[in-house]
Formats: sequence, structure tokens, C-alpha cells
Amino acid sequence: MIFILIISSIILAFFAAITHSRRKVSGNSANFLSGCLLALTIYSLGYALELSSNSLPQMMFWVRFEHIGIQLAAPFWFLFSLHQTGNGKWITKRRIALLYIIPVLSIIAAQTLGSLNLLHKNPRFSWIGPFPIFFYDLTIFMILSIAYLSLLLLFSSLLFTKLIVNTSAELRRQSMLIWASSFIPWISGLMYVFKLSPMHLDLTPFGCIATALIVSIGLFKKNMLTLVPLARDVIFDGMRDGVLVLNKLGMIIDFNRQLRKIFPNLNNQSIGKMALDEFSQQTMMQEIIKNSAKNQNEITVLESENSEFYRVKKTNLNDQNHHSVGEIITFYHYTEEKKLLDKLQILASHDNLTGVFNRHHFFWLVEQEIARYERYGGNFSLMIFDLDSFKEVNDVYGHLAGDIVLKKVASTCLEELRKIDSVGRFGGEEFVILMPETDLEKGKQLAERLRRLLENLTYVGLPDDVRVTASFGLVSSNNQEAISLEKLLREADSALYRAKKTGKNRICVFEQADANR
Repeated sequence: MIFILIISSIILAFFAAITHSRRKVSGNSANFLSGCLLALTIYSLGYALELSSNSLPQMMFWVRFEHIGIQLAAPFWFLFSLHQTGNGKWITKRRIALLYIIPVLSIIAAQTLGSLNLLHKNPRFSWIGPFPIFFYDLTIFMILSIAYLSLLLLFSSLLFTKLIVNTSAELRRQSMLIWASSFIPWISGLMYVFKLSPMHLDLTPFGCIATALIVSIGLFKKNMLTLVPLARDVIFDGMRDGVLVLNKLGMIIDFNRQLRKIFPNLNNQSIGKMALDEFSQQTMMQEIIKNSAKNQNEITVLESENSEFYRVKKTNLNDQNHHSVGEIITFYHYTEEKKLLDKLQILASHDNLTGVFNRHHFFWLVEQEIARYERYGGNFSLMIFDLDSFKEVNDVYGHLAGDIVLKKVASTCLEELRKIDSVGRFGGEEFVILMPETDLEKGKQLAERLRRLLENLTYVGLPDDVRVTASFGLVSSNNQEAISLEKLLREADSALYRAKKTGKNRICVFEQADANR
């Protein structure tokens, strides 16, 4: 048994070193766990040497040595539990110092064995079978120490229990390993304290061996200190962003609750399945998963009859050797920013009073239509119309009345024209309309329908006899070879000039003679 304890101490020390080497990847999880394993190493080695002693002074020496590991193991395990279950925010230097007050005092009290005996009253030993067994009477300091360490182990178990209940299937299996391992040393330690162990042997070091083996499975098989802790630092249920964790093969390892709101088809059974299969109905997600580039994408999701917008970004998870162990796909919620950007875009492209396109944006649309025409052919038409006698409305009824007229005219154009048509405010009481896929004859028909509508409009807040007509200048691409925005506007404006001069409230199509005036 002494040989087993010594070998176990070597194994524990080995695992402590391996765990500590992963601190660059796993951060404090590795630091706290390696500290716990090192403390258990001291405990196991000390107990092995205690059992090999032949005198009470020798036994007391190793008992004092053991207590360094006994008192430090539980606080390290508790800190590891906090960090591993996503409660690392509670770990501060001040709280760590407070956490170690009782253990440090207990270590100091243990060193009084053989003199004051603050922790071990009436120390003695007896041979039971082949072993020298150390006995002592409990003191208030020992009771306080046992209660405190037991509480730390209990709280650690509760933290992992909560994680097991609330987490996904894959992480639940990993947490079960740690949760189960936390009970073994605790139960074996209580058996020793209450003298229930065979031959009064302290079974706690043997429980630590079992703990080390279980944790090693998590280290080397489940990879719990490489992939999952990194992901859990990002994933927490209260965040508004969605997070999806994939391994190198593209298999789903974990996701948070917000992602389930974005993709309701995800459930606990999705863990362990290939992401491409789970998102087979989402084309955008297929592209995001397949694309190795880390460029941001935008995805729109309908939530509660409202559109929610997310920016999607992929991030690599690398180990200490900079080898990829997986990916995190984060869905950053930016609905408010998206709506604000849309509003700014509307303000930048629309006339503030009438709601139709402003001059700058309308010209851009015409340039796009010219480019389409030059590439694919076809026809399009452009008309400019000016409200007749609009100045009299402003003079008689005021500028607010003029604004009412402009708004009504603009809304009428938006309601009556086709979806492919674009309406812009050219300036003052002048409006301009782009009509794609429209030859000259169809353009005249649309212009005539609009002219009739405008001359019969009535305006809320103005007398019924207020009528505002419009004069139209119309131009068509008409299979012209040389065409430009400036040329179109100039020709349409020339036709409008003729409509004004020849009586108003009419439509004039550009003729070459107009250009010579």
C-alpha cells in the first residue's frame, strides 16, 4: 500500500505538471487544478511516509508535512470549480486571500504537533496489522478545519451540479466527470474522520488517486481544459449574442440559449452532430460554416414577427502550440445599429419633406439604369414635371400650404406609379421620374395618367377650389447610342420648357427642335 501511495504521488505530480503546462490555453482553470493536484501529491506522499514510520516523532513530522497538502487542496479545487463553471468573475485577489485564511492558520496549527498540539490533541500511535496508525483527539481547531474544507468541497459539488442541470449534453458529460471525482476524496476523508475506514487507514489519498484518473480522462480524452473552458468563457446564458462552438471536424460541441432563439431547430440532440447537417435548411449558415475565411456576414432572423439582425464572425480556437482545436461562430446582435444605419441611409438618399429620393440619389439611380441599358439594351424613359402656379399657392396661403401640396403630390406619385419606377425631387416644385423598361409610348401613357391625377387632387387643410396642375417634359432612351445623365436631363428640361410655354398642364416629348431653342 505504501508503494501504491508513492506511485500515486508520482502520477499526481505528473498530472499537476501537465495541467500547469496548459495554463496559456486554459488560463486560471489550469493554474487552480494544477495547484490542487500538487497539494494532493504532498498529501499522498506524506501519508505514504507516515505509514512507513517506526516512531511517533517520525509520524508527527510527516503529519505536519501532510497538512500542507490537506489544507490547500480544497481551496484550490473550489477556485477551479468557480472558474470552470463560468463564475470566474467572483475570483479576486482579495477573495482568494480571505479564502486561504483558515487553511493557512490550520497549517500553522498543524506545525504545533508535539508541543502545543493545537490541531491534534493527545497524539499517539498503535500498530494495527502491518501499519502504524496515528491517533489523536479532536480539537476545536480541527473541527473548524474539517467543517471549512467540507463546505468548500460541498459548494464545489453544487456548482458542478448546477452546471450539469443547465448545460448542453456534451458539456454535461464532461462536467459529470469532474462532479463525480469531487465526491471520492470527500467521502473517503469523512470515513477516516468518523473512524469508518478499515484498520483506521486514511483512505483519502486513495480517493485522490481515483480523482486524478477521472480528471485525466477529461484532460486527454474529453479535452476539457483546452476547448470547453475557452468556449465557456464566451458562452453565458445572459448574453444577447448567440455563440456556436465547433470542433475541427465541424461537429457541434456547444451553443448558448440565445442561439436557440435564433435557430429554434437546435436542441440538446444537436450536440455531437455535424453542423452542416443541422443547418441544412439555412443557406447562409451553410456558407458561413464552409467558408474558412473569417470575414463578417450579416444574417436576418424573424423573431416574434420582428426582424432581428446579426453580424456573424468566425474565430479560431488554438492550443498552446497554435494548432487549431475548433472554431467559435459568434452572432453579434446589432438590430438597433442596423435600424439606425437604415435611417441614416434614408436621410442620405431621400428628400426630408416629401419622402421621395433626393437629387443626388436619383441621379445615381439614373446612372445605374444607363449602365444597364448600355449592357443589355431595351428602353427606359425619364420625365420632369413642374407644378404650375405653385408660387401663387405660397403667396396666397403661405409656405406651410405649399408644403402640404408638395407632400400630397409626392405621395400620389409613389402610390400610383409602378414599383420599378423611381421618383425624385429635382428642386423646389420640380419632380423627376425614372421609368425602367418603358419606351416612349408607354412613358407618355404613364405621364398622362399622372397629369390627370394631379389636376384633380384636393388638399387637406386647403380650400376645395385650390387646384395645382403640372407640366411634363418627357424623354426616352429610344435606342440612342450616345446617352448620358446630363444629356437626358437637358432634353427633358427642354421639353418641359416647351410645355410651360405652350399653355401648361400638358406633356411635351423632347424633339430636336427643343435643343435648338
